[in-house]
Amino acid sequence: MLTVWLMTGIVSRLDKMTNDQASVSQHRLQQLHKLQAQILRHALSFPGVKKVVYSTCSVHEEENEQVCEEIYLKFKDR
Repeated sequence: MLTVWLMTGIVSRLDKMTNDQASVSQHRLQQLHKLQAQILRHALSFPGVKKVVYSTCSVHEEENEQVCEEIYLKFKDR
């Protein structure tokens, strides 16, 4: 069984580091979403892959639910 772990973010960020405009800008979240989805698509492209574990330290929907939904819709029939 092949397991792929993908983790992004920093577990113990200080609030002062994440409460600024740059850390929650829509552009940044879109770029992170795109990168994470690309990494997951690549991991799932291997013929022998049995399980992929996706985990983030983010609280943003763009990096969590939206990535999972996009990947699920692409690979659900596999």
